[in-house]
Amino acid sequence: MTAIIKRINDWSVTVDGDEPTILDEELGKRLGFARPAKIRDLIKRLVRAGKLNDVRFVPTVGRIEIRPGVHREQVVNEHWLTERQALKVIAKSETAIADQILDEVIGVFMAVRRGQLAAPQQVPVLSTSPLLGDSQLRTEFAARCTTAATKLGVGIHRIHGAVRQQLRVVGIYQLPVVLYTYARELVDAWTARRLPLPAASRRRGAARAGSSPATQMSLPPGQGRR
Repeated sequence: MTAIIKRINDWSVTVDGDEPTILDEELGKRLGFARPAKIRDLIKRLVRAGKLNDVRFVPTVGRIEIRPGVHREQVVNEHWLTERQALKVIAKSETAIADQILDEVIGVFMAVRRGQLAAPQQVPVLSTSPLLGDSQLRTEFAARCTTAATKLGVGIHRIHGAVRQQLRVVGIYQLPVVLYTYARELVDAWTARRLPLPAASRRRGAARAGSSPATQMSLPPGQGRR
């Protein structure tokens, strides 16, 4: 099942079956790490020590600080942490606000268990939002969409439309960075034919009826359960 990113208690949570997870870098930011991605060093230490097992990681393109003010891009692993894993990381972080974040994370996972996840909605695109089009991610994501169209033998607009449908955004370059990892995984899954590309016929039918296509789209897999 494809993981769906939702917002609950102002945290980004992926829901894949019955196992919700939160992103390592967001946890690092909440814990007060000066460089949130450094939380991955703590996670790696806990994995080596045998205190964390079966951590799900996703390769992604990240910016690495070589020295103050100087960065380079390289592939890094994002870690998506289950409740048990997140609580262990918080306990070992030893930051000043660890207790507060511990309570927040417990609340997030309790809300998931109680079925209190809000209905999926488009992440607001504000003037201050980091958009895909504002960074180097735009070029990389556009290339992924082109590859998918070529591999599947469809037009690029078909891929763009499927992204808009699944993520409920007005355009692929109005995609908040918080959704980028999921968007990339989704396009890669279509390219590799692990997931079927959503049919375009419904969108055309909605347009003929004079309705906004976004209101006529089918829900992503698993979304209608809650």
